[in-house]
Amino acid sequence: VLDNTMIIITSDHGDNLGEHGIVGHAYGLFNTLIDVPLIIRYPKYFTPGSTVTENVQISDVFYTIMDVVGAERNPSGLGLAKSLLKRIKEQDYQKTLIFEHDTPVNNLNWARKEGINVDHLDKEQRAIISGGYKYLQTSKGEEELYDLGKDHDELKNLIAESGGLASDMRDKFKEIYGKARQTSGVARPRPEMDEETKQRLKSLGYINR
Repeated sequence: VLDNTMIIITSDHGDNLGEHGIVGHAYGLFNTLIDVPLIIRYPKYFTPGSTVTENVQISDVFYTIMDVVGAERNPSGLGLAKSLLKRIKEQDYQKTLIFEHDTPVNNLNWARKEGINVDHLDKEQRAIISGGYKYLQTSKGEEELYDLGKDHDELKNLIAESGGLASDMRDKFKEIYGKARQTSGVARPRPEMDEETKQRLKSLGYINR
């Protein structure tokens, strides 16, 4: 039974524990938040003890499961996601990762009530990881660029000193977000929620109204 059971251990996000001057997970796209474990046990397809270095993200797990069970891919699903079996089958897998983070309104309001200045965190953020580099844009027009191979902790922003690379990553950013908009599927109506559920989600910071 065990060898015919696919076991997946992962997380939806990490947490800052003082890194970047922040505690919690509501304030950005730092590697401390997005670089989470992914462990899969299924000997039929995954070699025990093997480690992969290719870019992977959580949305890939869904399509990996679909691939393993032989389900048909939903054409209106996440167009940028890929099954991890593509890597095992030595198909083209290397890809650009995409991340985004809305303005954390509830968290900002709470912090301000406590007298904490969080104006620098009052922004939307979008980022990509490609070719070992991470490029980020904010709704305030800020840009960040990191060499993850040398600076995984994101301590040195290279945007001002990497003209050609910064331009290439900026173009890649526009390209990948353009594709994401095209493949995100049709707009879906918001599900109806009772008042108790709405208040619980609001208290946890998942909705703002």
